[in-house]
Amino acid sequence: MVLVGETGGDAHLERDLLDAMFDRQVDGVVLATMMTHARAIPVEATRMPTVLLNIEPTDDADYVRVLPDEVAAGAAAARLLVDTGHRRIHLIGVGDDPANAHPFGLAAAQRLSGALSVFAEAGRQIVSARPTVQWLPPEGFRLVSEVLDSGAEVDALLCFNDRLAMGAYQALQERGVRVPEDVSVLSFDDTSFARWLRPGLTTFAFPQRALGRAAADELIDLIERGAAADGSSPPPVAHLVPLPLRMRASVADRT
Repeated sequence: MVLVGETGGDAHLERDLLDAMFDRQVDGVVLATMMTHARAIPVEATRMPTVLLNIEPTDDADYVRVLPDEVAAGAAAARLLVDTGHRRIHLIGVGDDPANAHPFGLAAAQRLSGALSVFAEAGRQIVSARPTVQWLPPEGFRLVSEVLDSGAEVDALLCFNDRLAMGAYQALQERGVRVPEDVSVLSFDDTSFARWLRPGLTTFAFPQRALGRAAADELIDLIERGAAADGSSPPPVAHLVPLPLRMRASVADRT
């Protein structure tokens, strides 16, 4: 039997739900969040086998964690732009410092860290990095309009999610700039509309199903090993799930 509780981010409700799970003598818990972020883990979660999904603990306790490999995705995005000959690259949605990438989640910092490492290795200088707290189409439109108004050269936009990329498409179209002939657009998350944009948006998919499967597998393993005759328990691990590339038509080959 699977019991599901949703807290809407309410810490008190979360503790109450964990108490309820414990009272019902559940075999284990997957503690999950929608956005990848670092946070303190409530003490109520320590009383039973617990796997963290999309969460990095800020305390010293050891947990099994299942996380999207955002660093690798950022690096792969940068490598794709480098390998296809792009040199005038602008970042849309973040600044150039991973420590201040986004106040609400880890994905921005990790994607940025991976991308910057590849750009530095390849000797590519980012032309501009434009941060925003709201990763939504109006902000993508505004930021890309600023890039175009600045007169800076641009042959690629690395947008930090698909909603920003949607706004980027609108800003480019309004100015008569073609995708990908004039400017390539690359993004993350593979939201439902990414394939319907014209041209189709090349993006790294957020692997929801793979994350859920991995968390369930890790919890079952944690429970079974905890019940072993010798009482052994598995060492805490971080299970990183890759973000697969959905290659469509928004990135040109400029080599």
